Amino acid sequence: MSTVGRWVLCGALGVASMMQVISAEAMPVAGMSAQRSDVIDAQVVCDGRGCFTFGPRQSYTPPSYRPPDYRGPTYYRPRGVVVQPFVYRPPAPNPAPLAQVPAASINRHKQWCQDRYKSYSSVTNLYKTHSGHSQPCESPYQ
Repeated sequence: MSTVGRWVLCGALGVASMMQVISAEAMPVAGMSAQRSDVIDAQVVCDGRGCFTFGPRQSYTPPSYRPPDYRGPTYYRPRGVVVQPFVYRPPAPNPAPLAQVPAASINRHKQWCQDRYKSYSSVTNLYKTHSGHSQPCESPYQ
């Protein structure tokens, strides 16, 4: 074979081997498995009635849906009652102490009522009337 013939034969073999490499890269290898993905193919359809989700977990969302209020449902509350949100308010300061009535004045009141009404009770400050009703005793020392 001449030199030119050898060059043609080498070129033909080179092109043939390149074609096999290109075709091997284009076709997947039979031994490799397809990669698994965590992505789930879900379909969502929204219209005037709301949004419908189809797939492993089906769901329905009504139009302009808001989650329930944190104060709970209102069907057991009377109408017109407004529930205020929970807000911390510190306790009110203790009021100023009231003036103390001297003990002698209290004893004079009880003594006056005891002298005036036979049915007077100093524990309840009541006496029985002639008709059977109870009345509080009102003395000038009160």
